[in-house]
Amino acid sequence: MPVSIIEAQTQRVFLKTLVGPTTDLLREQIAAHQSLQEDLESEQANINSLSNMVVVVDESSSDSAYSSLEDELNALGERWAHICRWAESRWKTLQTLSVHWTHYEQEMNKMGEWMNEKESLLREVESNPSSDQEHILRQASMLQILQARGKYNIAFLNICKKRVPKF
Repeated sequence: MPVSIIEAQTQRVFLKTLVGPTTDLLREQIAAHQSLQEDLESEQANINSLSNMVVVVDESSSDSAYSSLEDELNALGERWAHICRWAESRWKTLQTLSVHWTHYEQEMNKMGEWMNEKESLLREVESNPSSDQEHILRQASMLQILQARGKYNIAFLNICKKRVPKF
């Protein structure tokens, strides 16, 4: 039974390597990982029972049979420990990404609102041409501010893009 438990959990672990790429998928992955962690916790008692197992060895049998069983149990213990470490590491990664993704979405929403506001302002400038020098100077100043903010937004997006592969 414990061997099949470890095999099943190993399959679940290695099928979950990619993270994201959308917030909805990340949320689904967090929920699936929580389920995996609950399953691991519920199976921990079975794994612990292996360490408390008493094996009766027939004195007429060779030591190799006992040694083989001991080696197999050690290998199973190592695999289980690896699965648990991976699950813990994965959980930390998902939580970190969740925080960053939320911040990213908030910034993208702000940027979208800003762009919509400026687009409507530019339409207004375009629809109300003027030959008044003061009006033209205000519009030129506004366009310079828009250009500077646009460059800042592009730089921000590039920073975000560079950070994505780290996870």
